[in-house]
Amino acid sequence: MPKNLATYKSYGVRLSAGNLSPVKYVQSTASIGLTHNQYEWNLIQDANKTAQTTLMLHIGNRFLLGKGWLAELTGYYNGRMAMGQMKIASFGQITAGIQKKLWNDRASISLYSNDLFHTNRVNMTTRIGNSTARTFEKEDHCILGISFTWKFSKGFESKEFKRKGEAFDTKRINL
Repeated sequence: MPKNLATYKSYGVRLSAGNLSPVKYVQSTASIGLTHNQYEWNLIQDANKTAQTTLMLHIGNRFLLGKGWLAELTGYYNGRMAMGQMKIASFGQITAGIQKKLWNDRASISLYSNDLFHTNRVNMTTRIGNSTARTFEKEDHCILGISFTWKFSKGFESKEFKRKGEAFDTKRINL
């Protein structure tokens, strides 16, 4: 923690669910969190404080389209939050991709993009005493990509760690 911050308190709760399958061809994950951050600091003779309770959401979906095709659609949202002497405006992002498996699953080609709606921009406000400073990010974080993957081999299966009927520690303990 920076030396100019006297105290920092954070409390939160998170609930996650994975392997959700609302219908046969959809696999989903979801997470929701609620966090409260509080910062206090002294500046010259004034005591200052920022505090904010923040909602955070994440949802991921994979769509099994058949015949080697699959698609993904994922999104997250972070509500307004306190971070040190700043308050950060809410932001989020949606990503999407589609993939086709080729040649008996030995290869695949994918097309993907993130930040489809240009919403992953961190805008901040800082208030200290009678002064206010604001930043507005204008960078474009949207990426469009294509990838090709080739599997050279199937890999190796690991040997069974423990044989049936064999005591667990016989290799480590000399009796």
